[in-house]
Amino acid sequence: MVRVSAGIFYAPNDSLNAGTSDWGNGLFLLNESILGAPNPIPNTPPVGGSWSNPFAGGLVKPNRTTTFEGQNVRAYNRGHVVPYVSNWSFNIQRQISPTLLIEAGYVGNKITHLAQNRFYNQNDPLLLPLGPALLEQVPNPYFGKIKTGSLSFPTVQRRQLLRPFPQFLQVLLPRDGFGDAHYDSFQLRVDKQYSRGLTLTAAYTNSKTIGNNFESATGEVGSQNALYNPNYSRALSTNDVPQRLVFGYMYELPFGRKRQFAPNGLLGAIIGNWQLGGVTVMQKGLPLRIAAPDNTGLADFALNVGRGNRLKDPVLPKDQRTTDRWFDTTAFAVAPPFTMPNDSLIQPRLRDPGRVNFDTSLIRNQPIKERYNVQFRAEFFNVFNHPFLSLGTGSSVTVNTPQFGKILTGTAPRDIQLGIRLVF
Repeated sequence: MVRVSAGIFYAPNDSLNAGTSDWGNGLFLLNESILGAPNPIPNTPPVGGSWSNPFAGGLVKPNRTTTFEGQNVRAYNRGHVVPYVSNWSFNIQRQISPTLLIEAGYVGNKITHLAQNRFYNQNDPLLLPLGPALLEQVPNPYFGKIKTGSLSFPTVQRRQLLRPFPQFLQVLLPRDGFGDAHYDSFQLRVDKQYSRGLTLTAAYTNSKTIGNNFESATGEVGSQNALYNPNYSRALSTNDVPQRLVFGYMYELPFGRKRQFAPNGLLGAIIGNWQLGGVTVMQKGLPLRIAAPDNTGLADFALNVGRGNRLKDPVLPKDQRTTDRWFDTTAFAVAPPFTMPNDSLIQPRLRDPGRVNFDTSLIRNQPIKERYNVQFRAEFFNVFNHPFLSLGTGSSVTVNTPQFGKILTGTAPRDIQLGIRLVF
């Protein structure tokens, strides 16, 4: 049997999250704290300001006439588009025997208008040849016109005046649908229906997922240079699993009432009516994101943190990988000041350890007359105690930290549950 399908599915909402992390108080967020005018002496509090008086510049209270010059602004995009997913698939299914089915096929999809926060007041990377001059203090044309904030002082950094809207600081549109993602996969499935006490399903997927941004709340760093070149962050998706094999099975042991072997007496009571079941998962690890300071000197170049330079292949031979040194940390370096880092947002070959997990269950059914059945269940999750190891998104994947390259996180240890169930 051959099956072909395709469809387009729109998101049930526009992916906007009304949480305080995105919106603050209403549609505008004024979150700049000013200690005072810049101090000519580096690394010292501004003149007229101190930590004991952190709001020397005052607080701005918006009203109907507020136009927010000199402030950080977050606003809803009236032209916001709803994300949608285009799906397509082709598969061939063959019934090998009355109880055995095999299916193989291709499954793909594309997400259009994938949402992520985006800065609209970013410096253009074409300004990088200015180098240190980007950070120099220059006369502020808004001095005397803007009464509060960093644009109310006689001087301002040159990069501020080179923004698309120099009268504002950050201009951020939450959940802007500028991204896209692609998924392609080969999928193979084998189903064995119940016969001779055994039910079995096996599924294998070989796939690739790439995109140029990652939906907020995934726990990953956001895009960089999103305003001028969204594809600068095009890379493997943070949830890309290139290979995954799953087995699900249930086997009724051939001992007991109405089974192939039905011993009587005490032996039959002990070994009869048992079922063995489980789920086994084997998969590759998730790709890593290596973070580094944003040294471009460009205002709002990175949504969260930056990335560095990749100097060589960071993948170590298998016999050299340990939890204390999972990859070659010398393969990464902080990018020189006022340059574009050459590393990708997500590593193309560097991944967390793969996962091998066995969940099993042992079940015994004890019928009582015709109406009742007492079921004893022994369930073993991660029976071989292979923890799910990960480098995470913190110091283990941040260049030049003491924990760089070390696996510090392990989850899902062995868990055993025993229970009795009465069915009637």
